[in-house]
Amino acid sequence: MRFLLSCFAVALAAFMSPPAFATTVIEIDLDKMTSSSDVVVHGRVRDAHVEAVAGNERHLRTVVEIDVVELLKGERTRTSVRLELPGGRLGKWAMHIPGMPTFTTGEELVLFLEALPATSTRPDGFAITGLSQGKFVVTSNEASVKQVKRNLDGLHFYQKPGAERLIEKSGPTPVHSHAAPKAAMPQTLAGLLGEVRTLVARGAR
Repeated sequence: MRFLLSCFAVALAAFMSPPAFATTVIEIDLDKMTSSSDVVVHGRVRDAHVEAVAGNERHLRTVVEIDVVELLKGERTRTSVRLELPGGRLGKWAMHIPGMPTFTTGEELVLFLEALPATSTRPDGFAITGLSQGKFVVTSNEASVKQVKRNLDGLHFYQKPGAERLIEKSGPTPVHSHAAPKAAMPQTLAGLLGEVRTLVARGAR
């Protein structure tokens, strides 16, 4: 099963499950995130803006244009990526989805993306793998070493403890859940890019 479907299927339960104002997703490690993604890109945000869908200011989406610095997985000829994500703020209206990452013009990042079915208005669409799990922002430390970090605020995690299906028990209290992933991720940009290149080359599990 595609992780995009799994994440959103579980996310539907977030509005009835603790904690409040959080989206529940399956926790995925770097191996699975890489194999589940159709495109992995190191890039820079050229533009990010919010627009009303079909002129309805209560139905907002954020449009993000990303220039490719390095395409780690996907079509080698791709030079840019366009995202249309639900939510945003426009005038007096705001639409917020917990766990959906935000974007700022000029920011450098590494993104893990899953392809969406093509439509007449969106022939080439993507969703972020695992919501905020799939966005790494690049910053520089005092020694000018580029590092990566994720903002996982608004996410609550279910774990799949060795089983292919999500394990739950009846009743309102989920099992195998926690507030943030425990698995270590590469802390430098070079480390993350190296890990992903290796996983793509060997075919991530």
